[in-house]
Amino acid sequence: MKTIAFLFLCLWGIGAEAQSIKGKVTDKKSKEAVPYANVFLFDKKDLSKAVNGATTEEDGSFEIQNVKAGSYVLRVQMIGYKDLQRELDVTADLNLGELAMTGDNSDVIEKIEVVAEKPLVQTDIGVRSYNVSQDLVNKGGTALDVLQNIPSVQVDENNNVTLRGASNLTILINGKQSGLAGSNPQSVFQRIPASSIERIEIINNPSAKYDAEASGGIINIILKKQQEDGFGGNAGFNVGNFGRYNGSFDVNLKKGKWNVYTSLNGNRDTRMNSASVFRKNFIPNTTPIIDQQRSIDNIGENYTGILGIEFSPNAKDNLSIEANWGGRKGDRIEILNNFNRDFDNSLLSTFTRTSDELESSFNQNYAFNYQRKLAKPKQELKFSTSLGLSENNTELNALQTGDIRQRTFENNDNQIWLLQVDYTHPLASDGWKIETGYKNIFRNVRNDFTLEDFDNPNGLWLNNANFSNDFRFDEKVLGAYGILYGKIKKMEFEAGLRVEQTFTTSELLTTNQIFRNDYLNAFPNVAISYRLPKEQQIRFMASRRINRPGFRQLNPFASFSNPLTLRSGNPFLRPEYTNSFELGYLKDWKQASFTGSAFYRNTSNVIQPFIRQLAGDTTLFAPENIATAENYGLELIGSYRVGKWLTLNADASFFRTFVNARNLDGESLNDIFSWNTRLNAIFNLPQNWRIQGMIMYRAPVATAQGTRKDLIMNSIGLSKQIWKNRGTFTFRVSDIAKSMRFGGTVNTPNLFNDFTFVGNTRTYMFGFSYRFGGETKERRNRQRREMQNGGDMDGGDF
Repeated sequence: MKTIAFLFLCLWGIGAEAQSIKGKVTDKKSKEAVPYANVFLFDKKDLSKAVNGATTEEDGSFEIQNVKAGSYVLRVQMIGYKDLQRELDVTADLNLGELAMTGDNSDVIEKIEVVAEKPLVQTDIGVRSYNVSQDLVNKGGTALDVLQNIPSVQVDENNNVTLRGASNLTILINGKQSGLAGSNPQSVFQRIPASSIERIEIINNPSAKYDAEASGGIINIILKKQQEDGFGGNAGFNVGNFGRYNGSFDVNLKKGKWNVYTSLNGNRDTRMNSASVFRKNFIPNTTPIIDQQRSIDNIGENYTGILGIEFSPNAKDNLSIEANWGGRKGDRIEILNNFNRDFDNSLLSTFTRTSDELESSFNQNYAFNYQRKLAKPKQELKFSTSLGLSENNTELNALQTGDIRQRTFENNDNQIWLLQVDYTHPLASDGWKIETGYKNIFRNVRNDFTLEDFDNPNGLWLNNANFSNDFRFDEKVLGAYGILYGKIKKMEFEAGLRVEQTFTTSELLTTNQIFRNDYLNAFPNVAISYRLPKEQQIRFMASRRINRPGFRQLNPFASFSNPLTLRSGNPFLRPEYTNSFELGYLKDWKQASFTGSAFYRNTSNVIQPFIRQLAGDTTLFAPENIATAENYGLELIGSYRVGKWLTLNADASFFRTFVNARNLDGESLNDIFSWNTRLNAIFNLPQNWRIQGMIMYRAPVATAQGTRKDLIMNSIGLSKQIWKNRGTFTFRVSDIAKSMRFGGTVNTPNLFNDFTFVGNTRTYMFGFSYRFGGETKERRNRQRREMQNGGDMDGGDF
C-alpha cells in the first residue's frame, strides 16, 4: 500500500514546471462567459490534428498545460458560434485575456435539435450500443425487458440472460461492478427501470482490461446522469394489466465543481405461469410415465435508490462517492399436480403438492472513485473501490397429498469488496499508449438452508438432516493486466495479457467438509483493425477467458421444491476455459450501416446441468464438467433510414453448436445448427407521434443431452410528446400473438423428458413521464454534439 501511495504522489507532481496558456472565452454581444467551448492548439506547421487542448469552465476560463516552446494556432469552437482563431508564439506562460466569439443565429440550434436523433442501435466492431430512450416497445418495463430486444441477447423462462448462447456474463453498471445484485448478478436486471437507463452496451469479445471471467461477454448498463450545470430531472409512472406498475423519480443538481444526483425507482411485477413436464422412464422398477402440470403465480415488488456526489476541484481531478440500495419482496405460489401412468397411459397414482414461498432481500453498495489527469494528454490515473452487502431470506411452506407437510428456511448473506487501480501512459508516437492496472475481488457467501418435516402423531416439526445444510464460500481473485495500443497508418492494434490468481474455499459446516481450489491463469488477447476506403473497417479479435463456478453451483445439497426433480450443486466443479475468435466487417453509408461478424468459440470443462436417474422415479439435475463445446457462426446487423419517417433495424445469427459430454456417460454427443432473427421498425409520424414494432424468432438450440425449443416474440409500442417535448405518453403491448413459449427436451438411454413453460406474456402498459428543470443553451449544445458523434462508445471506465 505504501508503494501505491508513493507512486500516486510521484505521478501527481509530474510536469509541475510545464508552460501554460490561459484565457477566457466570452460572447462578443452579451459579454457573458461561454462555458464548455472546445479550445484546440495546433502546431503551426501541421494543422491537421490538435496537439493539445482544453474545455472552458463555467466562467469561460481555460488553461492548456504542458505546452512546449514553439509556434501554434489556437482555435476555439462552440456550437452556435463562429470559430475563433489566433496565432501564438510560446516562449513562456501566456495569458490571452478575453477572447470574444461572434454568435450565429440561435434559432439554428433549435432547428437542429428537433431533427437530431440517436439511432436505436449503434454498432461498432466489438461494441454494440442500444439507446434505450429510443425503444418504445419496452417503455414502462425493466432492464430485463430491454435486453430481449437487443441483438445477440436471449432471455429464458427463468429470466436468465445469455449472450450468443453463453450465460457467463459480466454485468456492469456505469462501467463498474456493483454488489447491488447480491449473490445473483442477473437479478439486477429486474430492479432497474428502463426509464432510468441511457443505453446498454454489449461487448462480445472483451480485452485484457476486463475481468477474465467475462467469457460470455459484457453487458454494461449506463444510467442517465446530467452533465451540464443546472437543475433537472424526470418523473414517470406506468400501469398495466395483471396488477403491474412501476414508478421512477430522478433529479440532478450540477453547479460549478459539484454534481449531486439521486434516483428512486419501484415496480410491482405479477407473473402467472404454467409449466408441464412429460417424462418416460426406460429402466426397470420405475414409473413408466410421469406427467406433471404446474401453475406458478409469482408476485414481486422491487425498489432501488441511488445517491451520488461528484466533486471536481480543478480541470485535472475528479472525485465521486455513490451509494446504491435495492430490495425485493416476493410471493410465489405453486400448485403441482403429478400423474403416474403406465405405458398404455392408464393412471397408476396421483398426488398434489401446494407450496407458498415468501422472499425478502436487501442489497447495498458503496463506491468511491478518483480520477487524475496527469501531465501529458490522455495520461491518467484512476482509483476505485466499492463494498457490496446483500442478504436474501426465503421461507417455503408445502402441503402434499397424504397430509405430508414440509417447510424450508434459506438465509443467504453475500459480501463483495473490490479495489481497482488503472494507469494510462501515452507514448511518443501518435496513437501509441500503454495501459496497465490491478484489481482484487474478495467475495464471501454464507448460505444456511433448513428443511423440516411435520410429525403428525406428535405435532412437531423435525429437522431433515438429508437436505439441511450450512454452506460457506470464500473467493479471492487477484488480477493484473497490461495492454499495448498502437497505430500504423490505417491499422490499429492492441495486444494485452491479464494474469489472475484465484483462491476458493467451500465449506460444509453440517458435514465438516472443506473443498479448496487454487489456480493461476494467464489470459492473452489481441485485436487488429484496418480502415478501408469509403467508411469501411475490418477487425480481428482473439481472447481467452474463464468461467468460475459460483457458490450455488458448488453447494452439493439438493433443493426440494419438486420431490421428483431435485437440483443440487457439485463441489468438484472445475472452471471452464473459452478461446474466442472473431472477424468483423463494418460499413457506413449516409442512411444505412452494416456489421457482419464471423465467430468461433471453443470451451473446455464446460459447466452444464446434467440429469441423472436416482432411486425410483426421482431425477437429479446437477452441474457437471462436460468435455468440450464448440460454437461457430455468422452474425449480421443492419440499419436503414427511409427519409425522416422510418428507421429499420434488423439482425440475424446463424450458428452451429457441438456439445461433447461423452466423458460422463460415454454417449452424450449433440450437434445442431440454429439461427435467430429480429426486426425493428420505428415510424416517426406528424405531431410528435412515434410507433415501433418488433418481431423475433429463435430456432432450437443444442444442450448436452437434448435441445431448447424455439421461441417467437413480438411487441408494439407508441408514444406522443406534449408540452414542448417535456411530457411523453406511452403505450405498449408485448407478445401480441401470445406465441412466447419456452421449453426443452432431454433424450438419454434411461429417459425422455419434455418441458414446456408458458407465462402471461401478453401485457399492456400505459405510461406518462415528465422532464423538468431548466433547458440551457449549453445543454442543447452538448446534446447536439452527442447526437452528431453517436454517443459514447468506449464502454465506460472498467
